[in-house]
This record gives sequence, structure tokens and C-alpha cells, in this order.
Amino acid sequence: MWASHRRGSSPGAAGSGTLQLTAELVGETVAKSIQLGIEYDPQPPFDHGNVDQADPEIRERLYAVLRR
Repeated sequence: MWASHRRGSSPGAAGSGTLQLTAELVGETVAKSIQLGIEYDPQPPFDHGNVDQADPEIRERLYAVLRR
């Protein structure tokens, strides 16, 4: 759960909130890549918690980062 208010935004649940904030700050593609990398899947904000669910573009982006 994510709450926005006058002073800013705050996460209702640490994992989901962190991914939502990441999406707002640097983009949904990066947030989905992180979600896939940590295999976060308990009611995630994006449907990218495992390799079978992830878009091919997101998988390749994560694999490229991990190969560095």
C-alpha cells in the first residue's frame, strides 16, 4: 500500500513501497528489474516477481546488470 500526502509519500509495506518509490523516481522498468532480481512476489505492485512472469525485456535488463 502506498500513501501520498502533502509532505510526500510513504510506503505502507516496505517491499511494495520501495518498488513504488523506485518506479516514481527512476521508472517502472528499473522497479520491475529489481523486483525480478529479488524475486519479490507477495502481492507485488508489478507482476515481475519471478522469471516466468517477467517480460523478456526486463529479464534481459536484469541479466545484463548481473553479468557486470
